[in-house]
Amino acid sequence: MLFLSSYNYYMRDKKSSPLATYLILRDYSDESHILTQNEIAEIMERDYGITLDRRTIYRNIELLQEYGCKVSTYEENKKGYYLKQRVFSPDEAYLACNLIRTTPYLSASDKKRVEQEVFQSQSTYTRKELARAIYLNTLTQELPPDTLRKMRTINGAIASRKVISFDYPNKQNKKEYLRRFCSPYQLIHYRGKLFLTGFKSLENVPVCLEVSKMLNIRRDNTIPYECPDESMMDYDVYPFASKPFNSAEREETVMRCSREKGEEIVEFFPHETTVEQLENDNVLIRTKVQNEVALKYLLENLQEVELIAPKHLRNELISRIAAAYMLYSKQGI
Repeated sequence: MLFLSSYNYYMRDKKSSPLATYLILRDYSDESHILTQNEIAEIMERDYGITLDRRTIYRNIELLQEYGCKVSTYEENKKGYYLKQRVFSPDEAYLACNLIRTTPYLSASDKKRVEQEVFQSQSTYTRKELARAIYLNTLTQELPPDTLRKMRTINGAIASRKVISFDYPNKQNKKEYLRRFCSPYQLIHYRGKLFLTGFKSLENVPVCLEVSKMLNIRRDNTIPYECPDESMMDYDVYPFASKPFNSAEREETVMRCSREKGEEIVEFFPHETTVEQLENDNVLIRTKVQNEVALKYLLENLQEVELIAPKHLRNELISRIAAAYMLYSKQGI
């Protein structure tokens, strides 16, 4: 089956609407994100410039079903439409990405291309979860044998937005295990250990759990998955935890430097930039820029500009400086 990742440029008439309907269901629907006919029509007009009435959308979905697409309909779920079956389930997509990243038979560019094809088989919501998942090639130390199984279960639950249940040591009595429930949010690898951040089910309280201590992990369909705002995750609660680094993301970057250097930064980043005067002829610069662009500038001006925020960008900058130091130390330079 084609993944159809860039066909929207050619679909500007109603003859292409069945294919566009499939792409909309693929990209914007899943069991947790069910689309109504009105929502499909709005996305159709926004993304493909095609205006359809409800009857045509219904016929398109019937046509997709005739050709083997598994689409859940209003008659079945009483809410709307979503794609039930894909080329890969979220679990399979995660496993496939692990295999792609660890195979020695593909170049880095081919790995990225094939992984993107796997990503395209998922909804935009699952793609985000897969993008921030922990993969075997990112682990710097050997982990226990059952770690892959736990990672697969947890990442599958994150991608499909399911609560997990598990046994975890009691704080008052470490020898006693209690059954706990959690809406999983993100896996973090730190000093050879895996940690899971998430929210206590029904309480919406952030938690951080050591994966090696989690036993008998299972998905639980009886408790609704809490969908907290990412801003609720207080990354300062856990010193090792940081927001996943996204090189293309644009966010507010705060830097401290001399007034003279600040004038240069304002010229370099002219948009959405403010300057705050500090003591000792220093200034605080706030600008909204892509992370990778900010890092490139900071690495070129390490002795003149200090990065204040965001924290995860500071961690990435420290990591790159440390990697460069280790490289040149080994070479004896």
